[in-house]
Amino acid sequence: MIRARGRASRVLPGLALLFAACHAPAGWIVPDRAIEALEEDPFPALPAREDLIREVEAILGRRVEPRRLQRAHTFRVDLDSGPLELRGPRGERPLDRADAAALVGLRTGDIVLAKNAKPQSLGSTLSLVRFTFFDHAGLFVEEDGRAFVYEARPRLSYHPSAPDFASRFRGGVHRSTFTEFLERYEALEFVRPAASEDPHWAEAVAARARESLDEGILFDPHHDPADPRLSCTEYLEYLFEGAGNQVPRLAPVEVSANPSLLRMLRSLGFQTRAYAVPDSYRELPGARVVGLFARHRTRAEFEAIEEGYRALHADFHSRGSAARIGGYLAFDRWHFVRYRRRTELFLRFAVGLAVDRTDGEEDLARELRELLPAFVGTRLGADAARGIGEL
Repeated sequence: MIRARGRASRVLPGLALLFAACHAPAGWIVPDRAIEALEEDPFPALPAREDLIREVEAILGRRVEPRRLQRAHTFRVDLDSGPLELRGPRGERPLDRADAAALVGLRTGDIVLAKNAKPQSLGSTLSLVRFTFFDHAGLFVEEDGRAFVYEARPRLSYHPSAPDFASRFRGGVHRSTFTEFLERYEALEFVRPAASEDPHWAEAVAARARESLDEGILFDPHHDPADPRLSCTEYLEYLFEGAGNQVPRLAPVEVSANPSLLRMLRSLGFQTRAYAVPDSYRELPGARVVGLFARHRTRAEFEAIEEGYRALHADFHSRGSAARIGGYLAFDRWHFVRYRRRTELFLRFAVGLAVDRTDGEEDLARELRELLPAFVGTRLGADAARGIGEL
């Protein structure tokens, strides 16, 4: 239950849907237990920056400089494009045109996987037993020469009657222009299901999406299959079923049983049952990736973030019940969720590795696994070693 006393009276804008699969707007008052979970940091402090660079050099045998995590512009990475102009000088949005050069090769029926640009995206990754990278999904549709993404999108409600934090997220089905959708995320990956090769299916699913705008479908923050409201992946399954059921249903992914995570999720009112995740669309039979937009100039930079998340996910789950979500994420001074310093530096070194690599170098993923102990160490604090007790 949300309480308005003690530390629970903090307003924490960055905690919005920290562990849900969809991007969401600003947050709200949260329980003490959720705050405390991100304040538990079991790892030893990092050395100074130059000492850390020397330690990285000793591990890798070469000097690597940390780089910024995202660039100021968005790129069509798979086409090696230059920076994309999202808004023109008179407010025009060139990427909303279906015939825009940056949209070449994309078409109605493509599934759009979206990676949140905020650090809470890592919370979604760590909360699931299987590694996942994307936070949200929608359907790309061309209509009358314009490009749109249909999605089940959360909207924060300030209504005082909400029984818990998760229940404050309402919203529903929404049709976003492509530019509006792109601007919200760090990366978009376009996945073409095998069914999309049939133009009749693509037309049918687009028609079903248009019809859904008038059906009063609400957003489901709990991913509850018994709830008539729909999460982002449930909404896509709803569209696919209405268009002939040619896209297989996704297998649910289990939520971690880590005590630190469960304490956070339950205190916020989120469910801990398994649910379908956007990444699973990549794995459907016959599905293929047909486009990538990102705030990264090259595919190597994009993959560095994904592989960095993968290494952090493996590290967190390898520690079992002793792992603490607060060892990887924290709050900043304005109470936005942020990366812990070690997490941010590890990811920045990952991008540095990607930028500096040449043909024939060792596999990036393996190098990141070798590098990670320099940031998180192998030693946990005494409190973490004892466990956190009953939930």
